Parts: sequence; C-alpha cells; structure tokens
Amino acid sequence: DEDCVKFLSILSKNLQKYDCRCYGFVLMTNHYHLILRPSDDSFSSMMRRINTAFAQYINKSRKRSNYVFSDRFKSIPTRDQNYLLNLLLYIHRNPLEAGMVKSIEELDSYKWSSHSCYRGEMSYPWLNTNCLRSIFSSINKQKTYEAFLSEYNGSSFNPWQVDEQCDRVNDSLPEIVTGEEATWIQAKVQKCAEKQQKRKKLQEKPNVLKR
Repeated sequence: DEDCVKFLSILSKNLQKYDCRCYGFVLMTNHYHLILRPSDDSFSSMMRRINTAFAQYINKSRKRSNYVFSDRFKSIPTRDQNYLLNLLLYIHRNPLEAGMVKSIEELDSYKWSSHSCYRGEMSYPWLNTNCLRSIFSSINKQKTYEAFLSEYNGSSFNPWQVDEQCDRVNDSLPEIVTGEEATWIQAKVQKCAEKQQKRKKLQEKPNVLKR
C-alpha cells in the first residue's frame, strides 16, 4: 500500500507539472495502466520522470540498485470513443481478470484503481471522470457505468492492436466533449499548432540547424 501511495503521489506531481489530464488508472503488482491526455509533445519526458522517480524510491526503500520496470512504457494514441470506453472497462477489470478479486462486487474494495471514482465513492483532485462519464451516458442514458462493466466482454478487445492506417485517430473534437473539457482541449491544440508553425518558420530560414 505504501508503494501505491508513493506512485500516485509521483503521478499527481507530474500531471500538474506537465499539465496532463488523467481519465483512468489501475495499479497492479507488476505493472500499471493509465488513460492520459497530454497537453503537448512532452509526454515521453513525463513518463520517463514518473518511472525514474518511482524506481529511485523502490531502490532506496529496498536498499537495492536495479531496474524496476523491465521495458520502456508503451502508449496508444486515440480519439476513438468506443476504444476509450473499452479501455477504461478493460483496465478496471484487470484485478478481476488477474484473480486479485473474485467478483465485480469485490472490485469496490480494490483501492488502487479509478473504479471507485467512477462509482462516485471516492475522488482524486487530479483524476477527471467527467469526460468518459459523458461518453457513457451518450451511448445509453438508462445504463449505469456499473452495468457497462458487468456486461463487458473483453475477449475480443486488444488494447495494443493498432492498424497501419491509425483509424482510431482523427482531427475532430467529439461533439460529446463540451464545457470546460472542450475549452481545455482546444486551447492545447491551438498552442501545439502555434508551436509547430513557429518551428516551421525557423526551419525555413537559412543557416538554421534542422533536426
């Protein structure tokens, strides 16, 4: 439990530092899953800092010196709403599929995921549940998050499967995303566009080193 508390503390600090939003998470015994929306292209730097800080904590607390995570983090970019919903249900069911809890009901007692936050039983100041909640309700307003979770069949869902055409990615903002969330996203998209335009102008000038 102390290790999980420390990891979430590191995550929280870096989400704030890099202005990144978290929509879901689960901590397992040897890995973790996050659903994140970065605000710019510093995502890799943020993940490196999170993993490095946690590894330093583990090594110091265990009086050891070695890697904690065997591989570099893996990420899938997407704006596909169905994929996001399946991904949230997939990561929330991880403790159940791994046998760490015995039933959907017992997931409520698993502290180290955002499942209880989507049930409205707890919250973190750095966790944003409104965005995916709105997508759930847009599919079927009569159905609760718990109903989606209990009916979820993840046998055909592969969170790491990406086709060559990247069909999950598009340039439009889903209509369901409104209010403060839409304002935040549009501001970040505009900031990134301005940054790319500035970089392009610099590269068009003579004697500017390109990389």
